[in-house]
Amino acid sequence: MLFRRSLIPMIIVIPIIIALLSGATALGYQASIVRYAKVPALAVSMLENGSYVGSISWIEVRVISPGSGVVYVSTEPLSDIDLQASARAAVMIASYLSNIDPFKYDYLISVRADAPIIGGPSAGSAMVAAIYSALTNTSLDPRVASTGMILPDGLIGPVGGVPEKVVAAATSGFKIIAIPWGQSIYSEVRYVRQSIGPITVIRPASFSVNVSDLANRYGASVVEVGTAEELLSVFTDGLFRVSNVSMKPFLTDAEVSILYNAYRNLSMLQEKSLYSALEKLRGVGDRGIYSSINTFIASSRSYRNTSQSLLESGYYYPALSNIFTSYYIARLAENLASAYSSRDAGSYARSYIDNIERMLDNYRHLWSQYTNKQAYGINEIYILPEVFKRVYDAEENINTSMAYLGYGDVINALYYASYAEARLRSIDAWISLMGVYPGYRVDREYVYRISSWIYSYASTSLSYLESLASSTGYQIPWIQDLETRASQASKLLGRGDLIGSTSISMDILVNTTLTIHAMFSTNITGLSEIVRREAMRTLNDLGEASPISSRLYMQMGDYLLNSGNHAGAVGLYEQALIILRTSKLLIGQSLSLNQSQRVPAILNTGATEARNNGVNTTTAGVPQASEGSNTIANQNKGLEPSYMISRFIIFIAVGVIVVTVFIAIYIHRRAKIYHGI
Repeated sequence: MLFRRSLIPMIIVIPIIIALLSGATALGYQASIVRYAKVPALAVSMLENGSYVGSISWIEVRVISPGSGVVYVSTEPLSDIDLQASARAAVMIASYLSNIDPFKYDYLISVRADAPIIGGPSAGSAMVAAIYSALTNTSLDPRVASTGMILPDGLIGPVGGVPEKVVAAATSGFKIIAIPWGQSIYSEVRYVRQSIGPITVIRPASFSVNVSDLANRYGASVVEVGTAEELLSVFTDGLFRVSNVSMKPFLTDAEVSILYNAYRNLSMLQEKSLYSALEKLRGVGDRGIYSSINTFIASSRSYRNTSQSLLESGYYYPALSNIFTSYYIARLAENLASAYSSRDAGSYARSYIDNIERMLDNYRHLWSQYTNKQAYGINEIYILPEVFKRVYDAEENINTSMAYLGYGDVINALYYASYAEARLRSIDAWISLMGVYPGYRVDREYVYRISSWIYSYASTSLSYLESLASSTGYQIPWIQDLETRASQASKLLGRGDLIGSTSISMDILVNTTLTIHAMFSTNITGLSEIVRREAMRTLNDLGEASPISSRLYMQMGDYLLNSGNHAGAVGLYEQALIILRTSKLLIGQSLSLNQSQRVPAILNTGATEARNNGVNTTTAGVPQASEGSNTIANQNKGLEPSYMISRFIIFIAVGVIVVTVFIAIYIHRRAKIYHGI
């Protein structure tokens, strides 16, 4: 009886506490749909007889606020996994083009079709349009339908079944059909039956379909789009303006002066190494080594001649690249001549590698000073990834050199060590370029935000690549290396090496994009033109504020393009494009600092799977900032009022619990005393 009496205060207070906590939860964690958009997506379905027919599916996007970048995908009927991956890429591209932080919201993407969809990536372009419309509250032209992959660089990639999709769209009343560039003339292989007497032969035959003419027959027209920007221009009837391409990559006088001095320094080092190699060549007794050294000397001279011609033509970065190659080959010739004219080639190699390791240590120390900065000049953010890339590259080559020396392979040991030395010597020019345009300063917490965003996008792109490779059976020998690098980027971000993480993430983005292009793009000439056009558009938007690194890569890409190396040019243009888009993020201040640092996740809520098995979640993790870091401290400054109120209510509830417990104990003890217990 006494125990029951002591519980009376708690019985009275518990409902009050529950009410308080419920109110706190409602205030602190309430989310709502703030935007909605619905667009058609063209697909291909399989009939019972095995043939294919075009179909119309519908994509609905609901934007939830507040959110943290989670992407929910619901498909009915259940779709291929590549649809989930393309949804993730679409969110990143659409949010970038909207100039909106993708982590401010969560996204519900619903795909409805009358029949099972064959191949998910072709819905990527429609997803971009729908997400952009929802994020910006922009109306889309109801006459437009689209098909096409969305690629990590924002390009629209080729898809299958274009004729069937166009017919389905046109017969459904759509008048404008956006298709990937280069697919107006659609080629495909079909299997045809041919009877020869009593024998029926089935053979493959190549067919080409003029998709534009096909659409015209149904009263519709086809528009080729190469990029997400061009796609949005079609969907918004020109409201989304695509920048013109009128400017060539430029260099300022100060930048040219630094590049010219860097060229002159490497040229002097090349001359010195070449002279030393020729002097020591006389003491080399091994005829095979002697012949190899002569070959290296001739190669070094050839690259030097090319570099001089490029310098005179105003191709400063290609000239610098060629004199760099000339130097490290000359240095290799000198090292081989020195090693094999000495008493012990192995001892010489070991001593030389030790010297380069000490040189590397100096640059490691320099890099550590940059990683601990609390604010960065805007130019540092663009150029320091180039410094990191060269330090990292030199370190890898030194490790490879030591491994070869351990195997007793002196020639390869000296080759990798010579390259590492040249790589380190190229860093000074980049450091000098940082002082040309210091610009405004960016706080470390904002740099963390940008680094996290780029890492997130790199992880998304890598998942997209793996999904596409899995669905197509495409073998990617270097996928493990990309996964390893992604892990390195994550660790660096967690340790606070923000620029190092950014550098590796950018490299992953370039490589995943190039691999996807290799998987699906057959017209490398057209691809090089489109990627260049996209990079130049972004360069035009930024003007004089464009990063020097992007302009140098553009110049190198132009040189390779004019030399007929389209594949090499695409790689350089992709690097420039990623740097330029990072620059737009910084200049536009499009990412707010008081939002969550989480990476977008994918929740697959396919109709059948969701009913039977619940919801499966796949989340790519980003290392969290350490306790007490500037980023975490800053987040508390930007808390929503409702969240602050909810915290206050929770504190009150906790206080009530504590007071109630003390009252109960007090009543119980008083009762024991009263009854003489």
